Amino acid sequence: MDTRISKRYALALFLLAGEEKDLAFVNSIFEVHPLLKNILLHPGIEKDKKQRILAEVFCSISKESINFLKRLVEKNRMENLGEIFERYKFLRREFYNTVKIVVSSAFPLSHSERETLVKVMEGITNKKIEIKEKLDDKLIGGIKIEYLGRVYDWTVKERLRRINVLLKDDVL
Repeated sequence: MDTRISKRYALALFLLAGEEKDLAFVNSIFEVHPLLKNILLHPGIEKDKKQRILAEVFCSISKESINFLKRLVEKNRMENLGEIFERYKFLRREFYNTVKIVVSSAFPLSHSERETLVKVMEGITNKKIEIKEKLDDKLIGGIKIEYLGRVYDWTVKERLRRINVLLKDDVL
């Protein structure tokens, strides 16, 4: 999809005050039930029928979000919902002065660890922090933080890798 188009649709949704949870719900339904997405993308099915299907399946989401989805069907842009949703989340974070960090660890963070991490990152960024946690048992221990395209790795796995490199350098 043309990035300009996804930006325009995301901005329109943001200005309409569409709910992020609605779009996340729609995206998750499409992932679990790809047949539904295929029906909505099928060129042989009339647009008004697709819009009725949307209204019935997603009756629990806001009227604004349903109307937005209907508009995507009308303009043949349903296949780009994922990209539009990602752009929409970016706009929300910018508007609310929030930054997203991805924290990978071998074990779930405790409540106090999470709070401490949020306070430290808020102090560094001067923005509100939105954390997405990923569990990766290969890390053994410690945490890895992805923030604005950079990776800060304080995992046991990374420390072992560094020790291995140092030992190899000493041997040679």
